[in-house]
Amino acid sequence: MVKLNSILMLMLLSLPGVPALAVDIKGAGSSAALPLYENWAKAYMDTSRDFVTYEGAGSTAGLKKVKEHAVDFGASDIAIAPTDSDSKVLVCVPTSITGVVPFVNLPGFRPGQLNLSGSVLADIYAGKIKVWNDSAIAALNPGKSLPALPIYTVARIEGSGTTYVFTDFLSKTSPEWHDNFGTNLIVPWADSVHKVKGSTGVIAEVKKNSGAIGYVDYGYSLQEHLTYVSLLNRDKKMVEPTFAGFNSALTNSDWKTKANFEEILTDRPGPETWPITTATFILIPRVTLTPEKTIAVMKFISWGFLHGDEIARKVGYVRLIDPLQAKVFSILLTVTDKNGQTLKWTPF
Repeated sequence: MVKLNSILMLMLLSLPGVPALAVDIKGAGSSAALPLYENWAKAYMDTSRDFVTYEGAGSTAGLKKVKEHAVDFGASDIAIAPTDSDSKVLVCVPTSITGVVPFVNLPGFRPGQLNLSGSVLADIYAGKIKVWNDSAIAALNPGKSLPALPIYTVARIEGSGTTYVFTDFLSKTSPEWHDNFGTNLIVPWADSVHKVKGSTGVIAEVKKNSGAIGYVDYGYSLQEHLTYVSLLNRDKKMVEPTFAGFNSALTNSDWKTKANFEEILTDRPGPETWPITTATFILIPRVTLTPEKTIAVMKFISWGFLHGDEIARKVGYVRLIDPLQAKVFSILLTVTDKNGQTLKWTPF
């Protein structure tokens, strides 16, 4: 485990203690983050009396469920902006970072061998580029034999944080995409796009169709041994998705200097930077009606920060740096019960 900095440790040790009672907590949201929260939960329950379940229902569903008190925490791949009305009732904090990864089912290509750019990706998903040996793709792949296969484009149909991050990258690198499709959880995809539900649905659809392309979080790419593409980043370097690339995006953002969590980490500068870097966020009520449940969620988060680094890496996520973890805890300490009293809890 990476050593915590002194600020975070002092914050943890200064929290007042209360007797520990076994609590069942439920979460729902980002399907991309399902491997992270499921694996954290399994390990956490080996050392805690609390029971944690998580449903990968999609970021939009997670937000809806936590607002309706149907679950104890939501999870999303995008942050709630301070200007959003939801920020008045929900606390939104990041837990780790990763990347969104386009991947293909393309004969003759191994992971990282196919080069693409944001503008070419945008034209593929807009239905403008229809075959794999198109001149625009060939220009990025000199000397490579591109098949004359039709492109079978796959995307998410439901409200998805992964889609939001993916289309944010397309919007930043293609003015035409920005104007015609934009950035959103649900996108008015071109008629040529095959729409499916969930990250697992995207993987299954791409795997069964030769010439297909889709997008998922990096953890699924590792788990399923997908043929991810290399992408041209803002510094005009062709890069593969790596932990170093995700950290580079974080370093070259306002997250590190201002803890500006609502800033999307796409298209950040840096020669190593993966251009579709993102994060996963947990959502909990600012004023909780069930303090014991909310305390259990915060203890689960603290366990993940203190003990979950290696688990996160195995499923494609990178820990937050210590100053950001400390900022997360300072935000969690603002949560109150319905009487305005700050919750009393100790970290796991």
